[in-house]
Amino acid sequence: MTISKNILAGSGAVTEAYQIEQSALFDQSSHVASMVRTPSSTGNRKTWTLSVWLKRVDFATGSPNGYQMLYGAQAAHECTIRIVENKLEVYEWTGSAYNFKWFSTRELRDPSAWYHVVVAFDSTQGTSTNRLKVYINGEQQTSSNLAYPNQNLDTRMNLASLAQYIGRYHNPAYSYNGYMAEFNWLDGTAAAASSFGETNSATGQWIPKEYGGSYGTNGFYLKFVSGAIGTDSSGQGNNHSVSNISNAYILLDTPTNNFATMDSIFVGDDSNTFKDGNLKVVTATLNGGLAVATFAPLTGKYYAEFKVVILGASSNSIFGVRDLSDDPMNVVSGWHNRNLTTQSTKNIGYYGHSGEIFSGPSGTVLTTAATYTTNDVIGVAIDYDNSTVKWYKNNALQYTKTSADLENVTFALSDSSGSSGFTTQCNFGQRAFAYTPPSGYVTLSTANLPDPAIAVPSAHFNSVVWTGNATDNRAIAVGFAPNFTWFKQRTGTNSHGLFDNVRGNSSPNGLATNSTSREFDWTGIFKGHTSTGFTVGTDTAVNANSNNYVGWNWKAGGATPVKTYVVKVVSDSGNKYRFDDFAASAQTVDMQEGGTYTFDQSDSSNSNHPFRFSTTSNGSHASGSEYTTGVVTSGTPGSSGAKTVITVAASAPTLYYYCTNHSGMGGQANTNSTYGSSYFDGALKSTVSANQAAGFSIVTWLSDNSNAGGVPHGLGVAPELVIYKTRNTDGSHWNVLTTVIDGSTDYLIMNTTAAKGDVSSTYGSTTSSTITNFGFTGNPQMLAYCFVSKPGYSKMGVYLGNGRVDGTMVNLGFTPAWVMIKDALGTGNQWIIMDTTRDPDNEIGKYLKPNSNTAEEDYDRIDFLSNGFKIRHNYGADNTNGRTYLYMAFAEAPFKYANAR
Repeated sequence: MTISKNILAGSGAVTEAYQIEQSALFDQSSHVASMVRTPSSTGNRKTWTLSVWLKRVDFATGSPNGYQMLYGAQAAHECTIRIVENKLEVYEWTGSAYNFKWFSTRELRDPSAWYHVVVAFDSTQGTSTNRLKVYINGEQQTSSNLAYPNQNLDTRMNLASLAQYIGRYHNPAYSYNGYMAEFNWLDGTAAAASSFGETNSATGQWIPKEYGGSYGTNGFYLKFVSGAIGTDSSGQGNNHSVSNISNAYILLDTPTNNFATMDSIFVGDDSNTFKDGNLKVVTATLNGGLAVATFAPLTGKYYAEFKVVILGASSNSIFGVRDLSDDPMNVVSGWHNRNLTTQSTKNIGYYGHSGEIFSGPSGTVLTTAATYTTNDVIGVAIDYDNSTVKWYKNNALQYTKTSADLENVTFALSDSSGSSGFTTQCNFGQRAFAYTPPSGYVTLSTANLPDPAIAVPSAHFNSVVWTGNATDNRAIAVGFAPNFTWFKQRTGTNSHGLFDNVRGNSSPNGLATNSTSREFDWTGIFKGHTSTGFTVGTDTAVNANSNNYVGWNWKAGGATPVKTYVVKVVSDSGNKYRFDDFAASAQTVDMQEGGTYTFDQSDSSNSNHPFRFSTTSNGSHASGSEYTTGVVTSGTPGSSGAKTVITVAASAPTLYYYCTNHSGMGGQANTNSTYGSSYFDGALKSTVSANQAAGFSIVTWLSDNSNAGGVPHGLGVAPELVIYKTRNTDGSHWNVLTTVIDGSTDYLIMNTTAAKGDVSSTYGSTTSSTITNFGFTGNPQMLAYCFVSKPGYSKMGVYLGNGRVDGTMVNLGFTPAWVMIKDALGTGNQWIIMDTTRDPDNEIGKYLKPNSNTAEEDYDRIDFLSNGFKIRHNYGADNTNGRTYLYMAFAEAPFKYANAR
């Protein structure tokens, strides 16, 4: 069986037909919030359904905080749906035994987005597995502790005279803490998740839809409408009594417009307590209180308010903008003391309660504004487009910071109060603001985030897994036509295999990240890429019976590249054609079948030198004939608009370009069924298949003996990370060049565990902060995979480990599908790769090591979240205290559209 997480769809703005307007906040941290109804008559006790959307805020463990009640008919004999230790539980307990139980394997601890939970119960079913089904975000879940109900079991649900609670246990200590929206309860119907939600055709993400079925005698539908919080909107009249949920706790934060809150899993200091749906931050100890928002936009203008509830006895409170790349554990005291030299390299600002507004990295005081105290409202307005931050006190502008470095930053607060604590009420627009935002600024919610350029990341990157069956020429579906596939046997010690169709499928074509060998013959292993995936043979490396495999796939230039060459005629032992001002004339050109290539002859040097194609070297001057298939010419050479355009036909012959008036001016034009086009915009010529939208290219070239560098990569911007290797020499490393570690160009070696080093003449430019040069001396054939981050789709970056089980939270701006991590400074830690196809549920632990051929290992270590990833253990490979870790990540969904993970 092959499993592929892939949904192909268009991109651009997404308009959901069904909108949820409000949610109810159950704030356990301040009081027990709940709803209750006691049925007057008994309904269907054998068949029922719960559907509810949840946004969780509290991930505490241990009784009672680790027990989060959703719904139940409760007394000594109870039927309950709850979250315990961050896992969903559905059960009925008689007081001495379980009538049935279902405990999820999945951890639900993502505070930044919404989950959809559906529990469908039908004990009348003859097949036990059909009697209880649980869905999260539209996918049926598995259980780690399961006992199905007996056929025709009568549960406590819908039982007359038995209180049925929402948000609390019959013991009030065990209560729900978080948001709820769109609460549907069906009496007499077991409905699938598809009755309440659907996959958005434009994003591939699970979204709400209006339920159109029946509710039954005791069924109800709660919209949580302000002024009518417990009112049933199903038409059944089953209203609920409401406790401790006032209109102030009916918010605009919903599954169809998710709002920012403060991030309760960002480790800034253990003294923080998050209340009021993560909108109130309480600090109680010295040097405590760093907290950041869950959103980190890249563009747009956003406004937020921070109300000082308690200033504290010796408060040094700060409101401002936080660089998420900084060390969260060491920055706190630096914020108060303005000693930011080692804490932040960014030129951004903070507003302290004493009135000083200062900026990093030196803590320079920019101005002295008004002081603030209890009940004052500090407004912060961030303009990511124009690099400004504005601070307001009670609607009076205090200062505008210009030229602020706002990449990877978000709203933040901090404090170093005494024992009396510092308390801030935060608002990103889910409640009414105290003051009208500045003109042009909006609330920080997903509806106001820009539409990502790539709405469906799985159209550009996708992971697939399969179980071997020893069938030759077996097709593995990816969902698109990949250009680069990296595969590994999960259950054995075969090497990693890397193939791309720029190098083609002919032998030799195999490379392995755990080997320094040259290309070798894996023709019988990997048979080539197809329009929907790739084909494998019967070798144990890819398809042995009962063995498990994974393939990671990237799309580069695709099947129809479009490329333009600027043609000039130069004197080079006679007139010659030269492309893109390259250093040499009459160069061989590689053109991909299906691609369209324009040879622009507008430059005046082309006068009287018409550019044409032939199947014979030197064209008609060697008694050949002009080749015209797919060729269109226009204009007069040497004048504006003159060009020759060719769309290369399938199975086109090897061509030659020539001048119709003069002999000896041209060269060869290779046509090929592999992928890639010639690039001449560097010191060396290369063959490139580039996907600029996704920030990925495959590059091959012949290195020169001087290592002059300047290899064209086709990305249009400088790559942030390049993985490259020689193809035809043994003993050569897999070199990883990157600028994301410290701003300079560093290198690591993927086939070893070595720490990073600074580049030298061997690896590239020694001083540049952009990667312009990658290669070796000695004229080897070279291969490079080049990457640059793209918002909502991919990110190359670093984070600092903290050495704790409660590890670093890395905000990516998307839900990751694939993450590779390497300790950049350590010499003993492995490279590790994790993905959601092999390990779909948190906590993710299955990993493979690019530097080793070892089989897959499994140690729970990381959560993939709607907006990034969170380290959950203190293993050296990803979380040594104070150590810098390099990561590459590719998305499952942009955060704008993401469900909670």
